[in-house]
Amino acid sequence: MADSTHLKARLAMIVKKQQAALDQLATLLAESNSSAASIESAQVAVARLSAQYQRLVQELKMADLEKPERYGSYNARSGQRPIREVVLDILDEMGVPCSPGTLSECAAVWGGTAIPAGRFASIRRDEHNAYRRNPLSRPVWLVPAVNAYGFRAIPRLIASSVWEPERRLIGPRTLRVNHLKTVLALLRRLAALSQTGASDRLSELLQRYARSVPAAVTNGGEINPEQIQQAANAELAAIESLDFADRKCAGVELLTLPPYTQLWGLPVVMEGQGGTFRKAVGR
Repeated sequence: MADSTHLKARLAMIVKKQQAALDQLATLLAESNSSAASIESAQVAVARLSAQYQRLVQELKMADLEKPERYGSYNARSGQRPIREVVLDILDEMGVPCSPGTLSECAAVWGGTAIPAGRFASIRRDEHNAYRRNPLSRPVWLVPAVNAYGFRAIPRLIASSVWEPERRLIGPRTLRVNHLKTVLALLRRLAALSQTGASDRLSELLQRYARSVPAAVTNGGEINPEQIQQAANAELAAIESLDFADRKCAGVELLTLPPYTQLWGLPVVMEGQGGTFRKAVGR
């Protein structure tokens, strides 16, 4: 965990970004010709920054009380940040549950941190074991996404425990919605790095993720951020509200379950066993 001075500096930066994002949202809401897609995009930015702020505040409260478990060579002596902090930062920027493959690629491209995708199995076990020992020992946990129909854990998708329940849930349309939001997050990252001259690998990553979005990438052509953004937002406009309604309803039900289950999901129930869980979606 970072020290208090570093955390406060990051909090100050997040507050400035929050103010700018809220100002942008207020401007869009005041303009009669603002599109629903632009308003939704601004709301997503506000929610993403709020999640980052919440996590950093919790870390600040516990900065003098504990040292996080560190994995491999990512420790204070090596001068590198703990893997779990790197992953949490990526999740906060993405704003949606991510696969180990996506997290591994982003860690390598954004910060040059090597986190093999296969390493996440042990990270998940360590997080879960630490939670079972003491749920209050950390301000935030790396948890699995949860199926909105059955509330079973989806270990191949990783989320942040401080997110609202609906953000950690996966419904019938969520994987597609989250893919589109991942594309938009990569676009934001590319825009931030475009002036540094170190964005080639990120451009390649973005192009690969954007290929499945209709009209986002022209075959053989150079990457066009505006074209990708328009294509991703157009598809989101068609499915995001339906997906959110499903997850919001399931989120209300999830909150009626014990705290442990809210974060880690229900155990897998085999066919024929007891239980009245809703049918899993495509699982």
